[in-house]
Amino acid sequence: MPPTVALLLSAAVAAAATPNVVLLMVDSMDGRVVGTGSVAQFVETPALDGLSQAGVTFENTYTPSPQCVPGRVAMLTGLRPDQTRAFDNGHGLAAEPYNGKLDANCVLYYDTDLCTSWAAESRANASLLDVASANADSFRVFGKIDLGANANARFGGNDTSADGFHNGPSLAIVTRGADVRRPTKPDPINITGEDVDDVHPEDWATIDRCVDYLNNDAAGAGSFFLHCSLNIPHPAFQTNETWLAKVNRSRVRALPPVWQVPGTVTQNSTEMHPYDVYQTMSKAVYRDFTAEEVATVRETYFAMCAEADYLLGRVVDAAAPFWNDSYVVFISDHGEMNMEHRQVWKNAFYEASARVPFIVSGGLVPSSQRGAVVSDFTSLLDVFPTVNAMLGVADPQRPAPGVVLNGVNL
Repeated sequence: MPPTVALLLSAAVAAAATPNVVLLMVDSMDGRVVGTGSVAQFVETPALDGLSQAGVTFENTYTPSPQCVPGRVAMLTGLRPDQTRAFDNGHGLAAEPYNGKLDANCVLYYDTDLCTSWAAESRANASLLDVASANADSFRVFGKIDLGANANARFGGNDTSADGFHNGPSLAIVTRGADVRRPTKPDPINITGEDVDDVHPEDWATIDRCVDYLNNDAAGAGSFFLHCSLNIPHPAFQTNETWLAKVNRSRVRALPPVWQVPGTVTQNSTEMHPYDVYQTMSKAVYRDFTAEEVATVRETYFAMCAEADYLLGRVVDAAAPFWNDSYVVFISDHGEMNMEHRQVWKNAFYEASARVPFIVSGGLVPSSQRGAVVSDFTSLLDVFPTVNAMLGVADPQRPAPGVVLNGVNL
């Protein structure tokens, strides 16, 4: 990363005695949706475009593991999955940082001995939420967390979702070794709808809570940290005409479907990498899809991105009175294959799945850096130390005794 960006952002942090931090998160947003590339031309995202123009966009940011729990654990601990032992969606942090108390859901879905073993193997002894709660005058968490470590009970209760263990081991997944050709996901067409009236009500409720906090509780609270996290544009692929109107459907439909039946003359499965064959089978897309089916899934996903943009825009608007004293950070945990490379969902290290959007915006970004686009490689691991610096933590990469983060303070 160009050193001027890091130095100027650090200077702004030092100049702000009590900065506010608004952490905006979505789930499953392809990092290429943000910016000026070809994918960004498929859908209107005015709120995210505004954040980018008022801040710094890290356009080549990647998740160390393209899944919900491992990606979020990496982001919120600053450690790789091999260090946290959070390798899949059934296995978040088995214990709380600092005191080692076992996660109640880990014990519920597995057992005390196994969770104790996982906690001993993990090097995660701090989290962004713990550090933020200790350094901000006012601290609120709304929406999806997916961390484990009793984070939902400790920080948000009924205002949060996703406990980091996803109901424990999935029978379809733990028995897949019996026949790896068996799908573990539904056919994407069966979970795609373009005329859903009451779409994603849980995310709208989350945004209502975030906006209510900014309108009624943030003023006079001193410095605040607000975690506002959506589930969309995570599948299922559900939308309606309101959001489809924001999609350049003709441009989406002009994309070649690149979708033939494996085993035919045009696409022999032996020409695919074995891992791609496995992923295609596991994700229930190892069949012939028509060009119309492929286009329908793709445009529905982009419509959900437009809906997410609108909802986040409501939070940004509500934060306007605090803008000059705030950082606004936007991030996703992983991307979405969206019918590229014969795949949907995530779990692949292709660009669509592994690349995520990352924007640092707000009034505390120096005017000379607003609109900057950083093309150097960055990672979700960088989020924790960067936000630590915003919060005024003396050593952002060592936020607590014995804690050393892998990420870089941007």
